[in-house]
Amino acid sequence: MIKSYKLSNGIKVVEEQRNLTDTISMVFLIKGGLLRENKDNNGIGELFSQVWMKSNKLMEKVEFYGGIIGASIGSDYFQFNISLQTEDFSKIISSLRQCLLHPKFDKAVFDREKKLQMKEIETISDDPSAYSFKRFSQTTYNSNCGYSMPGLGELVSVA
Repeated sequence: MIKSYKLSNGIKVVEEQRNLTDTISMVFLIKGGLLRENKDNNGIGELFSQVWMKSNKLMEKVEFYGGIIGASIGSDYFQFNISLQTEDFSKIISSLRQCLLHPKFDKAVFDREKKLQMKEIETISDDPSAYSFKRFSQTTYNSNCGYSMPGLGELVSVA
């Protein structure tokens, strides 16, 4: 059964309990994504997502308990997800709260992630699938539309 409700701060929560495993999986979707980017800042969402996750203790905690955590940018949203054993969820709550309500953005992490993202952009032409998707998006959508831009951005915009 799916339950949907709105918190007092305006956040919409959709909950589905499935008794398939003893895990808790959470996905946070924040409106925005590539549609909020332009040619001058294309790639900022992906860079932001990596810096946010890697600057805070949440990633370290979730991975310590064997869980999975990730963040990425989509066409219409920013996504942040966590999955871990139910018995360990209470052990990460304070780090989750800190990450969401008082996030840190470490300059050293930013510099490292920016370099990594630029290297990844440089190697897209070596990956037929990634290159094809990039060209498909550019060809299919109007150049002024966020859908035509690559999630990683371009070298000039990330620089």
